[in-house]
Amino acid sequence: MVPPSSQPASHPHDLLRFVGFLILHLANFATFAAILVFVCFTGQERYLAVLIPPYAVPCLLCVYASAISIPWSRRNPCRSLLWMFVMGALQGLQLKLLRKAYSQRRAISTGVPLLEAKGIG
Repeated sequence: MVPPSSQPASHPHDLLRFVGFLILHLANFATFAAILVFVCFTGQERYLAVLIPPYAVPCLLCVYASAISIPWSRRNPCRSLLWMFVMGALQGLQLKLLRKAYSQRRAISTGVPLLEAKGIG
């Protein structure tokens, strides 16, 4: 195994990828919302049939993925449904997975075993 001090530092690249994806995701979401508002206020509702499906497919996939991955609470089902909405319909699941991948890459590049990075060790 190569000692952590001799490994190439990949923090700037990982951070750049993390921030870049985050900005692209938020800009994409904001642009889509602005287009929908513009289309609705200008009376061009017929274009919604073209705009909604490309957005709905990833949303439905994220809702499904979040529904099978979140711990459901019997005491507070509204919280679970809200979590499913945020992680699914708002595609927050992609951001959660991005943060998890960034944390894992950062732990590997610093030489911290993954079990310690997760707090298990």
